[in-house]
Amino acid sequence: MKKDKTYSYIEGCMYNYQANQIQATELEERKKNLISVHGHNYEAHIKNGESNPVLDRTHKVLKIESRLKKLESCIRPVRNLHEDLKEVYTDKKQVLLILEKKYFKHETQKHIQEELHISQPTYWRRNEELMRLARSYFAVED
Repeated sequence: MKKDKTYSYIEGCMYNYQANQIQATELEERKKNLISVHGHNYEAHIKNGESNPVLDRTHKVLKIESRLKKLESCIRPVRNLHEDLKEVYTDKKQVLLILEKKYFKHETQKHIQEELHISQPTYWRRNEELMRLARSYFAVED
């Protein structure tokens, strides 16, 4: 499989899956706090009419929503792939383990090969199979 920009993007999403989930959760919490009007005194923030606190908060919420949308476009396909490898593609146990060990736990190729008792060529075939599946979850044609 050719390693192009799409391949690199998908690999990046898989490597950063857990960090992206944490960031998305933090952004959701920040957005929730910005949207909540409890305890906010908007009039206290206005200085000679130069500032509009409601508009400022709305702008911040929109920026957070934009970032969340980008994160979700990276998180959702990896999450769906992972779930389907566990529940649908039950015959692809080694592919699932490579996803979890290489991309989620950042284990080395050598360690994974030893743990799965597979050769280097088999490792690369399973990894290529994983990437082909991943491309379909990211709606990318081969």
